[in-house]
Amino acid sequence: MEFNELELAARQGREELLEMFDSISFLDYIQKILDKLPYFGAILTDRNQIIFANIELLASLGANNIEAILGMKPGEMLNCKYAANGRDGCGTSRNCSVCGALEAITESRLTDKQVTKECRICTEPGANGFKALTFKVTGTPFEWMEKNFTILTLIDISSEKRKCNIERAFYHDLLNKTGSIQGFLKLLKENEYDKEANELIDVINSINLDLTEEIKAQRDLVNAENNELKLNITSFEVSSIIDVVRIQLADHRLARNKTIKVNCEDQEIYIESDVIILKRILTNMLKNAIEASNSSETIVIGCTKFDNSVRFWVKNNTVIPEPVQLQIFQRYFSSKSGTRGIGTYSMKLLGEVYLKGNVNFDSKKDLGTIFYIDLPLKL
Repeated sequence: MEFNELELAARQGREELLEMFDSISFLDYIQKILDKLPYFGAILTDRNQIIFANIELLASLGANNIEAILGMKPGEMLNCKYAANGRDGCGTSRNCSVCGALEAITESRLTDKQVTKECRICTEPGANGFKALTFKVTGTPFEWMEKNFTILTLIDISSEKRKCNIERAFYHDLLNKTGSIQGFLKLLKENEYDKEANELIDVINSINLDLTEEIKAQRDLVNAENNELKLNITSFEVSSIIDVVRIQLADHRLARNKTIKVNCEDQEIYIESDVIILKRILTNMLKNAIEASNSSETIVIGCTKFDNSVRFWVKNNTVIPEPVQLQIFQRYFSSKSGTRGIGTYSMKLLGEVYLKGNVNFDSKKDLGTIFYIDLPLKL
């Protein structure tokens, strides 16, 4: 089918809409609605031809009006390198069978529901060079006067996907480096050195392990915010996790001249959850409590069992000022400095969204501050 025939069919689709309402004002009304969208928007016929497009979409294509793309299919409009490969253009080549845009449009019509997919498009080299684009595409079907149409919206998420891939590679490379350092430190420990040298090796190893945990924590936070964090559910005894967290932070520089005590009412509490994520949450709680405490003060970490849940808690003597309390779980808020403020936020995100618990705190005079997370016995 030649493009002129496609354009003719698209024009006919617009004329049919016009005839339905017998008024050109209706077409203007549709255009105004589309133009209100803050992202790319178009209306397609049942043959996937564009008969309406909003200002955002036209501007991105360098088009002054709908005439420039009238009758085109989405791939032709976006200059997809595979659009001309099929017998009938966009939507009919082998590559089109895995196109997210086509899947969203087709599935929305079959189910008569709004469908969203991710679409990756490689453009034909042109004046602006080769481009690899990623869109969040949504197809919304509607019928009017026994005619089928689809509202197509596209949100460019290319930068977002690029950022995610760079972050993933960044964390992977960092962890490889810290893993290598740990391997070399292990080899050094196998040789005989004087006491002072061995102490330095232990200090470096401790710093490296701490750095590794910080990198993993940041990686998991990014994955959690991108809805990509995978849980590993196992059964474990809670007091053993508390002991591990206490031991890890007992020698921390912030804990010098401070005492960390454990208070578990029941030593035989088992829960099913993600032990790594829980350990990160408790480490954040205990680290914050240590940092907020004065020299010679005691911080307590413990657990309390209820009927169907367990409360993990950390207590210190310092009272949090009310203005700080009101912002405590906000991302990037910190009473310490402008470059911090994701610790309590990550507790809330990981503890509630992923572990299905409740993260909160209580801070007042004669009590001090208690941060806690209530978790179900079985996730």
